[in-house]
Amino acid sequence: MHSGSLGSGHYTAYAYNEEANAWYYFNDSHVSLVHDVDSVRTQSAYVLFYKRKESTSNVEQEQVVNTL
Repeated sequence: MHSGSLGSGHYTAYAYNEEANAWYYFNDSHVSLVHDVDSVRTQSAYVLFYKRKESTSNVEQEQVVNTL
């Protein structure tokens, strides 16, 4: 997120750590755990990243084929 004017301002960010299954808030040199996940979803978000999830793994597909 950005606060300030076009010529200057302050940036903060939220990031999800998949291994920890947790959201974090980054503000300069300070990082904090986000306890209210709904606070991450705001109308001021302007950069979003998505990670593709496969519907089934290759191992699961092989198991299905082997049982047929």
